Amino acid sequence: MQKFQQIESTLNSRYFQRERVVRGIILAILANENILLIGPPGTAKSAIIEDLSRLIDATYFSHLLTRFSVPEELFGPISYSQLKLDRYTHVPDGMLQEAHIAFIDEIFKANSGVLNSMLNVMNERIYRDAGKAVRIPLRTMIGASNELMESDALNALFDRFLLRYEVDYMDPHGKTQLIKSRKTPLPMLTPIIAVKDIEVAQAAVEQIDIPDDIIEKYIEITTYLNVNNSIDTSDRRDVKVWNVLKAHAWLEGMTYVTVDDFDILPDLLWRTPAERTEIMRAVIQIAAPVRAHVNSMLDSAMELIRQAPAMNSDKNMSEGDRVKSLTGILKQVRQIREEMIKVEKSNPKPYVTDSRVRMDGYVKQIGSVLSGLMGVEL
Repeated sequence: MQKFQQIESTLNSRYFQRERVVRGIILAILANENILLIGPPGTAKSAIIEDLSRLIDATYFSHLLTRFSVPEELFGPISYSQLKLDRYTHVPDGMLQEAHIAFIDEIFKANSGVLNSMLNVMNERIYRDAGKAVRIPLRTMIGASNELMESDALNALFDRFLLRYEVDYMDPHGKTQLIKSRKTPLPMLTPIIAVKDIEVAQAAVEQIDIPDDIIEKYIEITTYLNVNNSIDTSDRRDVKVWNVLKAHAWLEGMTYVTVDDFDILPDLLWRTPAERTEIMRAVIQIAAPVRAHVNSMLDSAMELIRQAPAMNSDKNMSEGDRVKSLTGILKQVRQIREEMIKVEKSNPKPYVTDSRVRMDGYVKQIGSVLSGLMGVEL
């Protein structure tokens, strides 16, 4: 577990605002599933995977597809010696069927020939050559694309990516961190784990328990999404999500899946990026009432914060009325903060603590405005 956490920490220290993506890649490896990264050029999709390949002592295969790609680019050239024996087989040296980790860029450029050759590899980890089904060592396939698929013919390919992430450009804070981090050369990366470590970890993940009440919560969530948002899931996905949920629980040091692991469900269930918000809302509402309560408090405080600048700049208000109004806002935000502290004491979860810290900032923000008006420290 610690070695995988070390990989996660190493990648997060090099790629800012990519924590969910990094966690998703590690979960895909642990669950022996595939992951899709969608985002514009220059968002470090391929760079993250290249660094990952340096941290794992395993066979790595990488290829960029075009609309004119042929299966031989993935599985090797046709063996002429075997062709003489009427056997249509590929030379596998260094190709996809020998890889433990594969990265296929511009995955949605796959034409029918490439697509048909990849589906069994992605789902069953089986490669068919010369009419024979051969088990391959692939642990995860990572696909990347600058945009979502444009053809319904690629639905089967899309469905085989259990984890899906949008990778967008960083905000100004992230860009600042990135530029500062590149002032000096980054340290060289060396392997942290080997294939044997992955096999041991996957065996441990399989032992993670799934309580019945957690299954019931999942069914409640997916039923709600189907009825209220027309978001449905395939039977295959309903089964496979548990591989990732168990991997997440194991990485968090648990021996069984909890509702806290449902935090990753939006990355497993969406078909279009717009659905992710609706899925997250359903997860929070049904499986995480504490988180829903915390988010509600944050929303209330944020609404109060939005009122403060308008009051502070309202020329029709006297200074006394302005101070009185801002004091009222400060009092309400402090009350919300006190309630947040109570929640934090009974639920010392990271997201609760992070929310309380944000609330501290809101109190400080209003206090600063009032201090400037009144000339006293609050």
